[in-house]
Amino acid sequence: MAEVVRLDSHAPFTFQPTDLNVLLSDVVVMLAQRVAASRLTLQLMAAPDLPLVPMDADRLRGAARAVGQCAALYAGRGRVALRNARGGRRDDRSAG
Repeated sequence: MAEVVRLDSHAPFTFQPTDLNVLLSDVVVMLAQRVAASRLTLQLMAAPDLPLVPMDADRLRGAARAVGQCAALYAGRGRVALRNARGGRRDDRSAG
């Protein structure tokens, strides 16, 4: 993730309309063997019917892969869920 944070050392982002569910599904497939070896379950909780989102898919894919790899290294046993949701609603943490 540090790669994404260092904006000053990289080419500009390339934003393209992207299906976030497809991107995250690809990441789950890429991580399947590594996660299975660590006795973790990696689950994608995809929101249905999301619109295409303008993003730099390559960089977000890399960041999501890094999060999954860290989970495989440090979470031990259990389940790690990648969840996306449609925006526009405040959740309990931001209320008040």
